[in-house]
Amino acid sequence: MKTLLILRHAKAESHGNAESDHGRALAPQGQDAAARIGVYLREKDLIPDIIFCSDAVRTVETLQRITAFLPDGIPQIVDQSFYLAEGSVLLRSVKNTEDKYQRILLIGHNPGCQELALNLLTDHNAASAMTLPNKFPAAALAVLDFDIDQWSDLKAGIGYLVDLVSPREPPDPST
Repeated sequence: MKTLLILRHAKAESHGNAESDHGRALAPQGQDAAARIGVYLREKDLIPDIIFCSDAVRTVETLQRITAFLPDGIPQIVDQSFYLAEGSVLLRSVKNTEDKYQRILLIGHNPGCQELALNLLTDHNAASAMTLPNKFPAAALAVLDFDIDQWSDLKAGIGYLVDLVSPREPPDPST
């Protein structure tokens, strides 16, 4: 069994406040939402074995907020190729992951995150696919399970949506 946690970065500042899209930082609301996701991962025992993250400022800041609530030492791959990547690019990266990792957290952007989640859901899980919003909200987390032993076996239509968490649902990190 393999688990993929697909997280869209938390809410970023407006385009006018940064020199480039790549350089947009998290808004205060996004900082709080990312921390809530970190608490959720810890409380649900969904600790990733490895984390893939876009190198954009807002995704790296989302990563930093989340990992404050996770154990130290989780390998992190922060890569430019994940910046605004399409779902197919993200899928290739996940498929190339070493099999010793059972649970991957992928922090990226839309529409790639939503494309990946929808592509991986099985037809038998169509009702779950319908729960995915038209636009994957900032700091939304999709938890998908796969009945596979090797990441290279990952393909369209074999995933099961275990949970879909919006940024308002996870516990408050200040409590």
